[in-house]
Amino acid sequence: MEFFLYYSFNNTIYLQGNSPVTIGAALNHYLKNVANVSMSWNDDNFNLLPADLPKNFKKTYRVKNSKYTYHINVCTLGYSFTWWDWNRWEKHLDWMNLKGINLPLAFVG
Repeated sequence: MEFFLYYSFNNTIYLQGNSPVTIGAALNHYLKNVANVSMSWNDDNFNLLPADLPKNFKKTYRVKNSKYTYHINVCTLGYSFTWWDWNRWEKHLDWMNLKGINLPLAFVG
């Protein structure tokens, strides 16, 4: 079972989960639902400084019903990813973590 929670205590934001991926998903949920910022494949609206982050919010707990979150298909690898440099890959890896993806398709290994 995958789960995460986030809460604030003594003006500090805490993120918890049962894996690094679920902790990333907790951060994404907090940013989207509390701080009103988001990250997409192509753009983001992260215009906050750490001091601007909301620190007074309700504790939130989420459980995911499925064990895996699958991402990527055969066409994506051939049409999009072929042209990416490392900076673009880093951004996409961050995006996958924030979205809770723990099973990306990989043809090489």
